Amino acid sequence: MTSFFRYPAFWVVVAALAGFFLQSYFSFSLLWLFLFLFLSLFLAVLSFSRSRIFFWSIIVVWLAVGATVHALSFDLPREMVLREEGKTITIQGNLIEKNNRYFITRTSNLSFYSPSLLLRGGDFKPEEWGYRVRIRAVVRSFNSCSNPGVMDFRLFWGRKRVPAYLEVESWEVVSPPRGWFSLMHQVEGKKGEFLSSWKEELQDEYPWFSALLVGVKEEEFEERRDLLQEVGIYHAFCVSGLHLALLGGIIWFFLNRITFIKRFSWIGALFFTFWYLLFCSISPSSFRAWLFFSLGLWGKIKGRHTLPVSSLLTAFLIMFLLQPEVVYDAGAQLSFASTAGILFLMDYGENFRNKKHFLLGYLGRGVFLTFSVYVFNLPFLIFRGFSFSSLSLLGNLLVLPLLEAALFLSFLSAFLGGIVFLRPLLAFLLRSALRASLFVSAFLEEHVPHFFWDFSQIRNQLWGWVFWLSLLGFFIFLIRRERKKLIWGAVLVGVLLVGGLYLFLPPPLEFWVFDVGQGLATGIVEERTMSFIDAGGIIRGYGNTGKAVLEKFIHYRDIEKVDYVFLTHLHQDHSAGIEPLSSSFPELAVLSLPYFPNFSCFPLSSRAQLEIFPIQGKKENEQALVFRLTLPHLRILICGDVEEEGIRYLMGWGEENLKAEVVILPHHGKYVSNMAELLSLCDCEVAVISCGENSYGHPSPETIKLLADLNLPYFITQEDGAICFRPTGKSWEVKRFGKGRI
Repeated sequence: MTSFFRYPAFWVVVAALAGFFLQSYFSFSLLWLFLFLFLSLFLAVLSFSRSRIFFWSIIVVWLAVGATVHALSFDLPREMVLREEGKTITIQGNLIEKNNRYFITRTSNLSFYSPSLLLRGGDFKPEEWGYRVRIRAVVRSFNSCSNPGVMDFRLFWGRKRVPAYLEVESWEVVSPPRGWFSLMHQVEGKKGEFLSSWKEELQDEYPWFSALLVGVKEEEFEERRDLLQEVGIYHAFCVSGLHLALLGGIIWFFLNRITFIKRFSWIGALFFTFWYLLFCSISPSSFRAWLFFSLGLWGKIKGRHTLPVSSLLTAFLIMFLLQPEVVYDAGAQLSFASTAGILFLMDYGENFRNKKHFLLGYLGRGVFLTFSVYVFNLPFLIFRGFSFSSLSLLGNLLVLPLLEAALFLSFLSAFLGGIVFLRPLLAFLLRSALRASLFVSAFLEEHVPHFFWDFSQIRNQLWGWVFWLSLLGFFIFLIRRERKKLIWGAVLVGVLLVGGLYLFLPPPLEFWVFDVGQGLATGIVEERTMSFIDAGGIIRGYGNTGKAVLEKFIHYRDIEKVDYVFLTHLHQDHSAGIEPLSSSFPELAVLSLPYFPNFSCFPLSSRAQLEIFPIQGKKENEQALVFRLTLPHLRILICGDVEEEGIRYLMGWGEENLKAEVVILPHHGKYVSNMAELLSLCDCEVAVISCGENSYGHPSPETIKLLADLNLPYFITQEDGAICFRPTGKSWEVKRFGKGRI
């Protein structure tokens, strides 16, 4: 096992990834990167005869290569595109479609690593895939809202090398597809014809056939996604090594039986698997599998002993240089991790093969391989917020063979489906295999006791890490069989478990200011119940805050009950999020100004109390409520959108009623003449401004200057993301769910 770390390709990959991520953080200029790359290459040439220095020189070279790849593929295109933000431009490129979204790629005047730009608007059609088009559009950056459990769109699309989107005003076709796009256009057409020809034959089983064979997942398939994930066999419907190895094996077997082309059978295997790769739209997992298969086959043909680990690492390097975004792709991460797990522990799995009893050998090896895969890919499942089911073991032992049979028949249908008398037989066998796999899956899910962890919830993430550490310790014991190491491993798991309980499990009482753009939404979390003060509005690109942010936070924290939504006033940017919350929690009480005509104290629990100040002003913003939330050792004043007259009215309640450690500044940081007086009266320690992109100039420069003059620390949700305040013993702490470096 330790020899794994002795492969040169391993250290090259580590160095390239280290350089890639260092560049994402420090953003060195291209001039410095090229200089660094040149000097490291020069040092490597000079030290060629000295093995140790040469080794480290090569590592430094790949460190520079990784950083340069990030600069050319992410930094430079993003800077060039966002330089035009808000402007109307005319751009030319190739039109492509992915997951029912249209993009323009291979655009003119961009770097070698041309990014894709998402298109919004424009009446595009699937048959126009690959056409060269000229588009007139407005450049827009993706909105960024950073909250626990919520996708940050700017970060999400940035990692896919889509730095911006275009609001299409007009477009026209310049030329039909050419070169690579012409080939892919024809392949997409042939794929559509092939799938359509089997749709009537397979009837209800067609969605499973198309997903299994080429990864095309239709609505009927997506409706059963939860079942496949709970049984742990969803991976079989993602084109990967299983598919390429099976197809390559079929081609190799048949061509080897034909004497006069036997010596060229490897060319046939590579040719047909490459066309299959095109049919699958070159997904990262299928591309990885094809490269791995091709490198292994090439080594075998040349009579060289090609190590599988070296082939895997070389495949990663090729993908990294061609498609750098593969580093962030979940499918690629899981594909590489799973394959690495199998290769890493493959030799030890032979110990579980019972040569006398086939069934026992099959079960032992199947169990070992299943768990060896999870040793490597479980951390990625947790980080990406996916799921894990204890049924995956039975799913891989009982259902996966049925799906492998269905996949084998699917490949035969591609080759033999044109033979009229065989087509009905193939269709019958395919339907039977797919129905059997679904039946067994449903039976296991319904009748076998099991646990299912949804890692998009923070509590399940903790138990996922504990399970992974336990699994890792178990494998170390099986491999090393050293009692002392097992004992120390158990102690380590125990320490990490206790530490995890402290770090991962959320504290019992928190106050959140959410990042909801130009609006306000705050929440009080106590154990697994929650109440809100304001619920946000509509965010560009995200839609309604209640659905896009608050409901996802509720799911992430596994909140069981939402008691109240208190509203400072009824403007859309403070109240639009109520509708989705009311649909999910019918017992939810919404309380606003008419409910509190006078000063009131409203106990939320034994540890949280609201004091409510009704404000009477001339402006609509000042027909409102101001809240002071009192938690142990922490008071928070939430001012809504009150302005000068409303602040004057509020200060009439007196200093003792307005004392607060934290103040949510009124009206998204708009400056008013008596704000300094309010802050002095509150004697606050921290200020928070909730705002997003807007045309009002919020927060006002005068407000920021005032906070600086008062030497008052402050947070702005547009820059800092969601802000969390927590009582701790005899004090309190503040943490931010910060914006990603994008």
